[in-house]
Amino acid sequence: MTFSTTPAVSPVLLAQRAKGRLAYQLRTESIEHAFSRKIAVRSIGENTSKQVECYISKQVENENFVDPRFHELLSQFHVHWKDVDLSKPTEAKRSRYWNDLHVVLVTQERFRLSSKGTFEALRDRLLSIREREDLQYKSLQLMPDHLHLLLRSNIEKSPSQIVELLQNETAAAIDIRAWKDTYYVGTTGEFSMSAIRS
Repeated sequence: MTFSTTPAVSPVLLAQRAKGRLAYQLRTESIEHAFSRKIAVRSIGENTSKQVECYISKQVENENFVDPRFHELLSQFHVHWKDVDLSKPTEAKRSRYWNDLHVVLVTQERFRLSSKGTFEALRDRLLSIREREDLQYKSLQLMPDHLHLLLRSNIEKSPSQIVELLQNETAAAIDIRAWKDTYYVGTTGEFSMSAIRS
C-alpha cells in the first residue's frame, strides 16, 4: 500500500494507523483476518536517495562563485558518510523501516554566512545532534544562505520534529540570525514515485 502523509506523522505512527484502520475495516465487513506483527515501511519520493546525494554533491560546483578561495572554503563543508548504507533498513522489534529525508534549511532574509568559523560551528553542531538523536547522515553541504542534508531519521520522530530540532539546535551556531520558519523536507528512498506509478 502507498500512503501520503503530512510531515507531522512519524514512520511508527503511520504503520500503527495503517494497520489498525485496515483491521477495523475488515472487521466491519465481517472478514476474519489476523495480521502478522511483522511490518515494513519504506519512504519514497519524486527522486531517489542516490539522485538527492548526487544533487547535494554538486551544490558548490553549480554556484560558480567568483572568488575561487570561497569555492574552496565551501568545498570543505561537503561531508559524505561512506559507511552509511541507506539500502539497509532500520531494524526494530518485528519491523523494518527505510525512512530517508532530504532537508533544506534557509537563513532568515537569505543572510549569507561567510566565515570559516561559522561554518565549522554549524557543522559541529549538526554532528553533535546526529550522535545524540540517533540520526544517520549520508550527505551534508553547507552553503552561504542554506544547507542540504540527506539523512535516515529516527523512526519515532516525524519529519517536522526532525527539522524543528535541527533548526533550533543549530540556530546558535549562525549567531543571532536564525533559519526561516519555513523549510523543505522531502521523503526519498531507493525507489522513486515512478516505480509506484508504473
